[in-house]
Amino acid sequence: MSRSPKGDPAPTPQMSNGQQLLDAQGRPRWRLRFTHPTTRQRIETKFAGTYQAAARELAKQMDLANKGLVSDAASKRTTLAAYAPTWAVRYEEQALARGAARSTWMEHKGNVDRYIVPSLKRLGWVNKRVNTFTFDDLFELAASAQGTRKPELSDSIRASITKTLRLIFADLVEKGFIARNPFEGRSGSWLPKPLVEYVPSLDEIQTVAAEMACWAPTRRGGTHGEPEARLGAMVEFLAWTGLRVGEALALRLTDVDTADAEIRVTKQVTVAGGRREEKDKPKTRTGSRSLPLLPQAREAVGTLRTYATEAGSDYLFAGSVRGGVPRSIGYGTLNRHFRRAITVAFENGKIQSADWTLHTLRHFYATTLLEAGIAPHQVSAWLGHSTPAITIAVYGSRVERDRTHEASELGRAITWSLDPDAPRF
Repeated sequence: MSRSPKGDPAPTPQMSNGQQLLDAQGRPRWRLRFTHPTTRQRIETKFAGTYQAAARELAKQMDLANKGLVSDAASKRTTLAAYAPTWAVRYEEQALARGAARSTWMEHKGNVDRYIVPSLKRLGWVNKRVNTFTFDDLFELAASAQGTRKPELSDSIRASITKTLRLIFADLVEKGFIARNPFEGRSGSWLPKPLVEYVPSLDEIQTVAAEMACWAPTRRGGTHGEPEARLGAMVEFLAWTGLRVGEALALRLTDVDTADAEIRVTKQVTVAGGRREEKDKPKTRTGSRSLPLLPQAREAVGTLRTYATEAGSDYLFAGSVRGGVPRSIGYGTLNRHFRRAITVAFENGKIQSADWTLHTLRHFYATTLLEAGIAPHQVSAWLGHSTPAITIAVYGSRVERDRTHEASELGRAITWSLDPDAPRF
């Protein structure tokens, strides 16, 4: 085989007893090693195939590294639970070396030991790798942190935890473990920004749902199938339950109890890099929840249940059957039909804006409940938010509430507590 000139990185055979190792398909196994141009750390990945293919892959990895688009291969194994304590020790040593005040490093070391690592364990993220964390994950980590004496932490402490996480991930970028800091472009506050995007009206949602229900998808060969009412029912269901799309895709028929008007959320479907995965845990620690099945969603549930039963699927959002195993409808398929329905409705002047997504239906649910006078802590529980503070921070500015009903209820409760014999009306 040809070799690169001495000094140039080249694929190295994986050897055992003097022979090159092979993978399960009989292909030669290689080590691809080179030095990261920024961090100067040695990076190693593994490859199976011909030498020429391995050389091309190595050249590709080096080119990405030069563009700052590749991270150290160790990020595929490094977890935040393991990295944070070692970072805290190094940060302390560096702070002492430059004569920094004790409070400078004690704040971050305390955040790691008292809040970050315990919260990772409580969330079940001990084995979650650093290169898989998103800003939403880190926000959830800071928002769910608890104290030993007072479970609810102040905003200033949560802001301090966020500052520590920001420093840890900046260090991960500097060391080449990840390519980009999830905090990049985000404000310093640990709370989310208020909702500023467009929230459609009920009429607009019904218009889009009707457009989807009468749409006949094009099949292979250019023919058109029958209109699928279930597509419109999916839009109405999402709008009146506030579920994340991934949570709805994981719902089974048994999770929706029409007799007791209850929806049980215990799983979610994720799609990353074209790979679909059903996880036993929802997005947040409060994601596993029970919420009421509103009367407005019952008709949609009936339509979805009928289709699923006829298709032989146990998923509420029934889709294809692959290898004899039923699956829920693909996110890409649902989103494609949704975008087409919005575009058609907007071009026909039936809706005011086309700038909304499937997730916007969740915003409609939250704002509708809050405007109806439902308490924020109850809406937060039904949405699966970690804390009511998230619900208030996101939707508080969008809701103009009439507190007449709340005042009347509170007044009656006070009257009965002071005078148990007072008339109850």
